[in-house]
Amino acid sequence: MGKIMTRMGSGFPVEMSASELMQDLTGGSEDAADRGKIPPLSEEELKYLFDLFSSTDRFLSVESGKEIVLSYDASPLKMIRTAVNVHRIQSLQIYEKLLGADTLELGHVDYSFKPVKPIVGTEQTVLEQTLMVTHPPLFYGAMPNLGLTRENALILALPNNLEVAHSHIRASQTVPHHFHDARRLRSDGAP
Repeated sequence: MGKIMTRMGSGFPVEMSASELMQDLTGGSEDAADRGKIPPLSEEELKYLFDLFSSTDRFLSVESGKEIVLSYDASPLKMIRTAVNVHRIQSLQIYEKLLGADTLELGHVDYSFKPVKPIVGTEQTVLEQTLMVTHPPLFYGAMPNLGLTRENALILALPNNLEVAHSHIRASQTVPHHFHDARRLRSDGAP
C-alpha cells in the first residue's frame, strides 16, 4: 500500500505510510489509556480504526452501535477566538449540523455567575432562541466566582513572578487594577 491520505485531529491533511498510521493509532491509544487509566485498544479495535482511516472513500461512518458521543466544551467561545463572525446561536448550529455535536453548551464569555446576573434576561432570550433551532441537549454553563482573593488572583496572573507581585500588593495594599473582580481579604483571612 502506498501513502494514505488522512487528516489530523485538527483537520489538517497529511499523508502517511501504513506503518506510520498504525504507529500513530497505537501511540494514541496507549497515551489515552495511560492518561485515562483505562485499558488500551485491542488489536481488533486498532485494525478497525486503521481500516477507517485508510479508506479512500470520500464519506464513511461507523457501523450502528459503535458510535461515540461528540461534545464540545465552550463551543461558542471557540468560534469567537478564531475570529469567525457568527452569533453564539449560529455557532451552536454549526457545531450541531456541521461538526455532529451530540450535546451543546452555551455560556457567557466570562463563564461566571457574577457577570451574568445583570444580563440574565438577555441570556435567557438567547437560550430560548437556541433551544428553538437546535436538537441536542443544551447546557447553560456558568460557575461561581471561586473566591478570587488577592493571593489567588496573583497566583493566577503571575505564576512566574510571585515575589514581585506580592511586594506590589504589600506596598499598595490593593489589588492591581486589572483584577477588578478580586476582593480584599477580611481581617480573619476569609474572602
